[in-house]
Amino acid sequence: PKDIPHEILLDIIAKLPVKSLLKFRCVCKSWHALISSPSFISAHLERTAMKSGCDYLLVHSGNRDCLSRTYLWNPSIRKFKRLPKSLNRDKYRYSIATIALGFGLDVGGNDYKVVRIARFSHGICVEVYSLGLDSWRIINALPPVTSDVWNEKWAYLNGVVYWIVQEFSPDWRDIISFDMENEVFQRIMLPDRLLTVTDSISIRVLEKSLSLFHHRKEWDRGYRYYYDIWVLAMDSWKMIPTISLPAKGKIAWPLAFTANGGVHFTTRYENWQHRKLELCDPKSEQVTDTGIKLGTYSRTRRRIYGYSESLILLN
Repeated sequence: PKDIPHEILLDIIAKLPVKSLLKFRCVCKSWHALISSPSFISAHLERTAMKSGCDYLLVHSGNRDCLSRTYLWNPSIRKFKRLPKSLNRDKYRYSIATIALGFGLDVGGNDYKVVRIARFSHGICVEVYSLGLDSWRIINALPPVTSDVWNEKWAYLNGVVYWIVQEFSPDWRDIISFDMENEVFQRIMLPDRLLTVTDSISIRVLEKSLSLFHHRKEWDRGYRYYYDIWVLAMDSWKMIPTISLPAKGKIAWPLAFTANGGVHFTTRYENWQHRKLELCDPKSEQVTDTGIKLGTYSRTRRRIYGYSESLILLN
């Protein structure tokens, strides 16, 4: 409507879900131009990022060949983009292998980027893809580690991508970060109590803070499983209340948090060979079966991710 100030109209429609916005683009040319504009897409993403939980869960099955075929896909708008060939693949042919990938927003440049760390016969190389330029660049920055054992599950927060890397000399784990704007790596130490543990540690974003989930078990008339959660605040790690996972010998991995604090996780059942998705309330320890089965543990497994709506790739 013409009598509504542009700023107020922008604030109103930025609160709408993606499905409604795609329909509203068909109302008139001015709405189509507004919703498709980079400024509105960024404003909508900023509002979405304020949520504490995810909007949806995405279940994916199949293998991946990151080096020969890499895509950006936005399930919210059902649109994907195939990225150009890796520069490193043309240069080193088949003597190269991807050891880590990351994706996120270069906040200062307002550009989405993919960073790829790869190993070839002479060492490690890094290249960055820019969505705005639709091209790869090989950069000089190198991660401050020599290990090629990088956890494939990474976290993104405020323009920075994070991975957990296993070191072998000495035998402990580190966090490696990559700043999407400045294109530099840094090393972040884990909490002292986690430096040499052999249990599973995963990196996540919890309530807009970088977090670590330490999966451990204790014997109490049978094994009970827990997650100790560490949050990075003001350059120091702080441990917050532990999540007690369901009993009956289940092993669980946290996948995503709902807006009301629930935790989605996978569990093994039937002699630990099959997996399914469940929702746990950490306070009451009540578990709800979602009815989603994730296949057998020995075969090609389904992967499941939490994601929030966005309009990225709309234009």
